[in-house]
Amino acid sequence: MRYPDFSNEQPSARRPHPVAPSLATVHAILVYHLWQPTLPGSDAGLSNIILDTTKVLRREGVHCEAWSVKNAEHLMSRLESQDWTNPRPITHVIINPPLGYHHPKMFAQLSQCWPDVEFVLLNHSGMSYVSINPGAFTVIRDLLDLEMATHNVLVAGNNSRYTSWIASAFGHDALLLPNLYDTDSYVNPVPKRSDYDPVRIGSFGEARPWKNQLIAAEAALAMGKQLGVRLELYVLQERWPDTPSGQQADARSQLFANLPGARLITLPWEAWPKFRRTIAAMDVMFSPSFDETFCCVCADGIAEGVPSVVSGAMEWCPANWMADPWQWSDIVSRGVALLHDKVAAVHAGRQALDAYVKNGIRCWTEYLIR
Repeated sequence: MRYPDFSNEQPSARRPHPVAPSLATVHAILVYHLWQPTLPGSDAGLSNIILDTTKVLRREGVHCEAWSVKNAEHLMSRLESQDWTNPRPITHVIINPPLGYHHPKMFAQLSQCWPDVEFVLLNHSGMSYVSINPGAFTVIRDLLDLEMATHNVLVAGNNSRYTSWIASAFGHDALLLPNLYDTDSYVNPVPKRSDYDPVRIGSFGEARPWKNQLIAAEAALAMGKQLGVRLELYVLQERWPDTPSGQQADARSQLFANLPGARLITLPWEAWPKFRRTIAAMDVMFSPSFDETFCCVCADGIAEGVPSVVSGAMEWCPANWMADPWQWSDIVSRGVALLHDKVAAVHAGRQALDAYVKNGIRCWTEYLIR
């Protein structure tokens, strides 16, 4: 049977997106849980990547918006206030944690209220890392059941390692919707200092065990000693002292206590534009996370001209940036090599990030018009 081609229809004659999907009918909403995205805090990384994803998709011709919401009730209220008679009504709502984890019944209600809209829970990292969110696995399993029972609730991940595991463990083909980064924000020229004394190493983020910042601190101390220079290790202020994160941060402070030639410099959490300027002052960064799939800090470093030592969990990075996350000496070796030719390292990182974003755009557009 030959089906009619509606791709050249005028907006006034266009059929609804669920009937004849095309980029001309897409109106996507990317939802994140931070009332003021310029405020400092660990959730800012998730918010910033949603804002960047929105910018990239809009440049690719996708009609999308980023919504900052307080809670599930606020999201419902915003959706109810929309003009659903508009020629281009909302077609997709992609919700990012932690909002979805606190309201597991929210998706069922959304599905019932707006049957012509697809609602997606987009997980931001690997399963081990996601487990820091209370009730995460219960919500994911409940939503996989809801995906089977409905036509417009879907589960997605930003990494193929996560989505392939969903398929293998539960038999569901989870969506792959990678993070997108604004590659137009690259800063040139790539800076290079002639004298790495002191050597400035950034190890940013919450001191959660999965971030592996304690081994990063061990490596930083060894690298300063190996290079024969003073060391400045820059970290962010720990906001949860009575948690495992606080214990890790305390252990790191013990490493540096009264140690000549080595300084642990603790910075307050900053709004993203200011944080990018902080990153620009680093010589190299250590992010050997055990299960982090993207790492906004690493991408920010690439944009500002600073390479990172990462783990294999961040498959999109150049291979020579990757170290064994449990082996401090491997982190040191990678860090010294990146400093040896910092400009070339950054350009390799930019090529890798460009390729990652290009593939991510393909994944997003293929989903939105399927």
